[in-house]
Amino acid sequence: MDCFMIRRTRRSVVVGVALLLCAAVAAGACSRPDGGDGTPGPSASEIKETEMLVEVDLYSGRPNPTFVLGEDETGEFRRRVGALPVAPGSPSPREGLGYRGLTVSSGPGAQPEAMISDGTVVVHRADGTEQWLADRGRALERWLLETGAATLPAEVMAVVREDLGR
Repeated sequence: MDCFMIRRTRRSVVVGVALLLCAAVAAGACSRPDGGDGTPGPSASEIKETEMLVEVDLYSGRPNPTFVLGEDETGEFRRRVGALPVAPGSPSPREGLGYRGLTVSSGPGAQPEAMISDGTVVVHRADGTEQWLADRGRALERWLLETGAATLPAEVMAVVREDLGR
């Protein structure tokens, strides 16, 4: 076999593998949305009044991973938020691609109760106002993520932990 044929064969194999990978990603075979196991996350009727839904704001164009805070964890979340100081100035949540933070709500489709991003917590109050709090050292964000670590996909946790290490 001459050099031209060997190069052509290698190129065909590389192109074939690339096409298979693209097809798998497009079909969602490599993603684990919501619950982390390829199944949809919890519905509003599955979340008790004393529980909260946490969404990891990571993806664009596909469902974000979610996990549920149980009754005790919800109480701890509220206690931790209540202990945070008011944020100085006007910080803004992270935008763009990749991990952007966490959204905490009473269930799917519900108005977010809090958004946690890059050391800032934005609390959405029932009267429509917002309060901006400082999450020093991203302690609340870290606690929430570690609380959901057992139910989130390992690759999601790796991405988020890398971001928190910055």
